Amino acid sequence: MAGEYLAWGYWDKGVVDAFPIDGTGYNFYVPRGFYVEGSPTPVQTLAVFQAANLSFNYTGGSNGYLWDNNANAGNGAGYVLSGSFNATLNFGPGTVTDFDVNVTNPQYGVRINDAQGTINPNGTFQIAPTTGTWQIEEYFNGTNVFNATDNDARGMVVGPNADGVGGIWKANAPDAGINSTGEFHGQKGGGR
Repeated sequence: MAGEYLAWGYWDKGVVDAFPIDGTGYNFYVPRGFYVEGSPTPVQTLAVFQAANLSFNYTGGSNGYLWDNNANAGNGAGYVLSGSFNATLNFGPGTVTDFDVNVTNPQYGVRINDAQGTINPNGTFQIAPTTGTWQIEEYFNGTNVFNATDNDARGMVVGPNADGVGGIWKANAPDAGINSTGEFHGQKGGGR
């Protein structure tokens, strides 16, 4: 997928399991890797935005992959997720606020809500992993919620006028045996 100044996507690698679960078929796991690339916003432009104390809202999409070690009768299974992203970048104080990633499928959801972070002078940013709420939800028997404790999100501002943002995230709940990762992308003022 691509926007005017930003491209994102994923690659898959199929792995055939050596032992069939039900004696008739084989598991096919799809480990998924994500990428985001773009044209960085010039540092001079970012300095002007900082001096003018400008803030911009970004909205868009997010894609992810979740692995549950306990699924599939303890053999583990992977799940593709998709959903939304939004954040506000405040160039004056150099902060990111209201960072949200919400990705789901019928079995699972990953929700990062109201996280905050810092913007570097070069337009890269990182989200503090202990801010906001980072959760993984399982929907098999009602809704089970696991707090993600091994978290990360980071990205960059792209386009000549900070037209978009993109980056990667992870939210893991090691005690529950669930790991998830993905990408986020958004445009200034909206767009998916």
